[in-house]
Amino acid sequence: MRPPSRERLLRHPSRLPWARVMPVSLAVAPGPAPAEVLRTWRDGSGSTWRAALAGEGDRGRYDAFVRGSPRGHPLQLWSWGEVKRGDGWLPLRVVLERAGEIAAAASVVEKPVAKATGHLFWLAHRGPVADPGAPAARFLWEALGELAARRGAIALRCDPEWPPEEGRLLRAVGFEALPPRPRWYLGAMEPIRVWRIGLHGGCDAVFARFEPHTRYDVRRALRKGVVVRDGTRADLGPFHALERAASERKSFALRSPEFFARLWSAWQQPGGGGRLFIAESGGSLAGGAWFVACGRGCWGQFAAADPAQRRLNPTAALYWAAIRWAVERGCAFCDFGGIGHVADPADGLWAFKKGFGPGDTRFAGEFDLVFRPAAYRAFRVAEEARWAWYGRRRAGG
Repeated sequence: MRPPSRERLLRHPSRLPWARVMPVSLAVAPGPAPAEVLRTWRDGSGSTWRAALAGEGDRGRYDAFVRGSPRGHPLQLWSWGEVKRGDGWLPLRVVLERAGEIAAAASVVEKPVAKATGHLFWLAHRGPVADPGAPAARFLWEALGELAARRGAIALRCDPEWPPEEGRLLRAVGFEALPPRPRWYLGAMEPIRVWRIGLHGGCDAVFARFEPHTRYDVRRALRKGVVVRDGTRADLGPFHALERAASERKSFALRSPEFFARLWSAWQQPGGGGRLFIAESGGSLAGGAWFVACGRGCWGQFAAADPAQRRLNPTAALYWAAIRWAVERGCAFCDFGGIGHVADPADGLWAFKKGFGPGDTRFAGEFDLVFRPAAYRAFRVAEEARWAWYGRRRAGG
């Protein structure tokens, strides 16, 4: 018999080689019932696995799993999906359970890409939350494939914080690796190369690992009267004005004021894990930085400073305040975000982040799991044409 084609396997993931499991009847699990059960399995050891589309009643235990997982990330929390909902995306949270306990999860957001056909595109920002080599991950891919078939999704794009060598595990189940993009590329989800420093040893040890010029910048900022305080909702407008000015200088995408308002509601609520740091000099705004903690890590998401006060080094003071906060929370690392694909000493952003100590970290990259090949190819052609146009416009061409 002729083996099934790759396209057929991806459209019917239950036929993938690793899906050698037997459907069984649903076992009752403790806690609130999920909104929709996708599938159940029994593995070789007799354990029952269940994939479900989580409902609002699952929010607490879903977030608890993400925060407790070494693969957890704030962009996989329930609240991030609600932030994206305001931009026209529909959040979907898929959980995989074993004996009633969540073993893997993915927060996916979907959006129409072709109104005439009803086709949808899926993004899983920094997801899924799973050990890529474990059976739970393989069952999760199958569940996502079945849900995609029901909803008409053409592909799932993800960029998990997995090391480069684990990218082969995604390719092995049919994911296609996307080429590296320029840092300004707005279609990229999150950077594949970041600056992430370890926080072991406490604040004094972390500060000692800074490069001399960064220690000088922090001390100078404090000596010159830069004060860092916790931000309030009233600071969102001035902080967004700094972001807007920075986007005009550096030609990067600007989030709307409404986006920042939703982010405040998501991250600044009790247990949200976010902290907006505001730097002031003489009572005037000098800069701001927004960090969010999740599980064992702390991630910087947005930062901007007043160029007129650059000599006061407010950004160094902001990052030092964020580091101290992360250490107090017991975080193992602090992630300062992207640095570009190539180390460039002439790049001010790269040099600034490098000053906080060793931290060059690479991930596997962006991957697409294709469910509808013909529609996906048309989407990719349009996507690349769009960003090529944007690149020419950005370069002044």
